[in-house]
Formats: sequence, structure tokens, C-alpha cells
Amino acid sequence: MQGRSPSRLLPILGAVLGSLGLIVGIAAWFRAAPANVGERPVYSDQEVADAKTAVCEAYGKGIQALQVAGAKKPDPADWLPVAVNTRLAETAMGGFLINVLDANPATPPQLEELTRQLALNYQEMAVIQLADKMPAEFESNRLVADDLIPKIDQACQ
Repeated sequence: MQGRSPSRLLPILGAVLGSLGLIVGIAAWFRAAPANVGERPVYSDQEVADAKTAVCEAYGKGIQALQVAGAKKPDPADWLPVAVNTRLAETAMGGFLINVLDANPATPPQLEELTRQLALNYQEMAVIQLADKMPAEFESNRLVADDLIPKIDQACQ
């Protein structure tokens, strides 16, 4: 019984497929990058207005929650619920604002930056308090919030 000789078609097919792969790879390498890489998408005036309204309403709700949580003057024996509610309000406000910002990409850039800074600042303040640190250790966070709040109020006008 005589053995079959290998087909000459396989090396030719391999060379053709290899060449094709090389050509596609080179073409992909030199393909132009999209023109809008790193650019902010363009939104309509209505989309920007709607996003601004959503973020400003969320900010207003968060500020109100913080004011209510911090305004309670309990009996000295009942300080723990007020402390817990204040930390909860700071954490919730931070997360809520970030979620609303993420859901509204058409938010004006200045408002987005200020609101994101405030959200992260409140979350950091809550973490510091949860670690049982002294008020002096989150005083700088309070000052940052005091600086950001009027700027956000102005941006929401």
C-alpha cells in the first residue's frame, strides 16, 4: 500500500490566510482613531436643562436631608441616633448625587464637577466619623462643603 503524499493545497492556503491576517492587522494599526476621542458629547439645550434640573433637585433633597438630620437637638442621653442619622445622611447624599450625575451625562460641566466634589467630600466625612475620629479630623471636609454649597446654589439658579 502506497502512502498518500501531502497535499500542496494546504501550504498555499496557509500562506494566503497568513497574508490576509497580516494585511488586516496592518490596516487596523493604521486606521484613524475616531475624531471625538476624549471630547464631551454634544447635547441639546433641552437635555442640558433636564440634566441640570435633575442634579439640582437631587442636591436640594440631599441638603434638606442633612439639615433635618443635623438640626435635631436631642436629650444628651439620646445623642447616638442623631450622630447615626447625620452620618447616614452624609453617606446617602454622596451616593445619591453620584448616581444622579452618572444618570445625567448632559449636566453642565461646572455643576457636575462641583456636585461630584461635594458628594465625595460628604462620603469622606462620613467615613472619618464612622472611624470614630475627632471633629477636628473632618473639619477640613466641613470647610470644603461650606465652600462648595454656595457655588452649587449659584450654578443651580
